[in-house]
Order: sequence, then structure tokens, then C-alpha cells
Amino acid sequence: MSGWNKRKREIFIPGMDEQKIKTIECKVCGNKITPKKENKYVVKDRVSMGGLNNAFSGQYSEPKLYDAFDCDICGCQMVAKERLKDVDF
Repeated sequence: MSGWNKRKREIFIPGMDEQKIKTIECKVCGNKITPKKENKYVVKDRVSMGGLNNAFSGQYSEPKLYDAFDCDICGCQMVAKERLKDVDF
């Protein structure tokens, strides 16, 4: 096995080429980051519906939740995907 490392062969594992690590590109500076679990946080969208009329009629919509990351270079917020709420039965 010591000869294997000396020849610098590339190891081929079937199915591993399909699992490429995805990156997110910043729309402001163009920096590409790899999303990591420890850098993720949840943000919510603003709800523009309101007022007494909607309150009395019962038309209340909760804000949508999104996963977000911050750019390492410029600090802009990058929204990744909508997050669904947990349901308790």
C-alpha cells in the first residue's frame, strides 16, 4: 500500500462523482461559498397584509421562513430556499 501513495493515483469510487458539493454565488460581488450547517440561519419574510379589516375577517397569513447565509467578502445576505414549518400532532 505504500506504493499507492507514491504514484499519486486518483481514487475512483463509483457514485461519488454525482455528489458534487454545491456552492452559492453572491449576486453582489460574485463570491462563491460552500453552505455549511453552522453558518445557516432562518429569516422570515415581511407580511404587508394588515389592518383592522383583515384582523376582523380572520385573513391572517404567517410570514414565510427562508434559510439564509452571509457572504464572506461583502457581508450580503444570500437566501437559499424556503423553509417549511414543523407540525405538532
